Amino acid sequence: MKTYHPLHSSVLDGFVYDEDIEQLELYLRDGRTRVFKGVPVATVTRLGKAKSPGRYYMTHIRSKFTSNEVDAI
Repeated sequence: MKTYHPLHSSVLDGFVYDEDIEQLELYLRDGRTRVFKGVPVATVTRLGKAKSPGRYYMTHIRSKFTSNEVDAI
């Protein structure tokens, strides 16, 4: 079961993580959703605990992992 985790950020709304396939779905405040593949659980844990999740995302996730933008449902 995947659980939505809200974030306190001006950039990110929240995320869903599937540990079995190391897939991170990030929901941005501008309405976009980005899906990242191969993201280790440790990276997601640090994102959830970051003082600035937006800064952590931009520094440690955005350009480090393969991603696709998906259409909103």
